[in-house]
Amino acid sequence: MATKTWTGGAADGNFNTAGNYSTSGKPATGDSLFFTKSNDSPVTAGLDQSGGTGLHLALIQTELGFDSAIGASGNSLIITADRVVHRGRGTLWYKDGTGTELQWTKEILIASPTTSQNAAVLDGNAIERILLRRGRTQIAGSTEAIGRLEIGYESNPLSDVICNVAAGAKAIGHLLLNSGRELVTNGAVNVAVCRSGEWKHEAGVIGFLVNAGATVVFNPDSTQGEIRTAFLMAGTLDTLQTQRVKRIRRLLRLPGARFLRDKNLLVPDEELYIGDLEDS
Repeated sequence: MATKTWTGGAADGNFNTAGNYSTSGKPATGDSLFFTKSNDSPVTAGLDQSGGTGLHLALIQTELGFDSAIGASGNSLIITADRVVHRGRGTLWYKDGTGTELQWTKEILIASPTTSQNAAVLDGNAIERILLRRGRTQIAGSTEAIGRLEIGYESNPLSDVICNVAAGAKAIGHLLLNSGRELVTNGAVNVAVCRSGEWKHEAGVIGFLVNAGATVVFNPDSTQGEIRTAFLMAGTLDTLQTQRVKRIRRLLRLPGARFLRDKNLLVPDEELYIGDLEDS
């Protein structure tokens, strides 16, 4: 399959224009597409590639030094790819656009230095893995399903990742919080493992939570939010931020883990402390 580099040579910003690529010609299914610092120009038109069977690329990659935007609010690049890597400073507006062949985006990696605005705005039907290493990312509320959402680096507790999963998002299968400045989620989370950083969950059931050192704020906006099982090894689980009714069905807490218990928290069905523990 071919390798294409965006040049913007036709000066119309159109994804469909052959003259905007080297080698000449719009990318075809299976191709790899690169955006480089030596060809720093925005993509502003022709962004909906979901028609028919949809355009599915092997790789879409922006390198550090590509500072232009790809897409805009209400005008995302609608496409699928095996892998998307965004290291540029400009905003990537990306929407998984499943075509009739039911291809989907398998992995998106965001490692942009941009935190003052969104480095990426992600949306779509089904994204298998989203790996956020640096920068600010917005995940739209219309996102249907994320198989795995991974935040930060395990070896870098000072990671600058900021992520907001907007209200309306349906489900995250597996959330791994290694580190990060701020994570806010809405929608159901099946399994969450938190090692460091801060996570505020505002809506949706958490199936299984393991906290090994993060600050987790359980802050549901619904009448009754629920964590089905919480295993607190270290860090903090904070339920004090709102006065809404909440429930944790099964709770296990080890020495050193902090549990900030709200008066509106319903008594767990099962609660086990190991060691000489007191509520913080």
